[in-house]
Amino acid sequence: MKLISLNIWGGKLYEPLMEFISKTREDTDIFCFQELFFGDRPGKDVNGARANIAKEIEGALPEFNIYPYLAPKESSFIGKRTLSPIGQAIFSRKSLSVTDKGGFYTHLPVINHSGIFQYIKVINGKDKFIIGNLHGLWLPTGKLDNPERIKQSEMIINLYNSYGGKMIICGDFNLRPETESIAIFDKNFKNLIRDFGIKSTRSSFYKDAEKYKDFISDYAFVSQDINIMNFKAIDISVSDHLPIMVEFS
Repeated sequence: MKLISLNIWGGKLYEPLMEFISKTREDTDIFCFQELFFGDRPGKDVNGARANIAKEIEGALPEFNIYPYLAPKESSFIGKRTLSPIGQAIFSRKSLSVTDKGGFYTHLPVINHSGIFQYIKVINGKDKFIIGNLHGLWLPTGKLDNPERIKQSEMIINLYNSYGGKMIICGDFNLRPETESIAIFDKNFKNLIRDFGIKSTRSSFYKDAEKYKDFISDYAFVSQDINIMNFKAIDISVSDHLPIMVEFS
């Protein structure tokens, strides 16, 4: 199976983003996207985001089912209150059997559409998977530990400890690699960013990497029973993040 995770930045780089999705959809089974807008009409939302980018992506992925998870109505995007609903979504190929879905806010109140975790449970042949999509808590002070981020990691681990199948957690964690919040996942999961020596998950459109030293913000963790055939951060400018891709069984 193949999975791609990407923070799409509200679809601000629309043409290259849609071209990337079109080129990868034929051999991808699951897309995990963050920072989607769920408006019902075309046009722009705040800070150059596309108001109905979720619907536009859904139209480009006719062989996939969409599983959205929305932020509260009071959420903002790059410091401005959104006009349309914002959140994230998992797109799963229709040939896969999705047996359950869910999610939670990792802290309240949610004010900037981050701190949101969602999951689906999938059956592929004889294998059962839980696929988690995290948009981790963002703070203007940077991406180091604080109590809320520690709690966020613990909440996800507690959910996964109750599951018996193969496990994947991916997304924009908004965390630096050296944090205890990341080490919590390292205890029981393969850290593919570390294991494959990825140096950055940010594109040239992100201008604050030197300021915050957050060259890595996106991660993929998998349980020990998952076989990894390929993993990489794809060097392409479709967002201020790079897509991360994992091929697994």
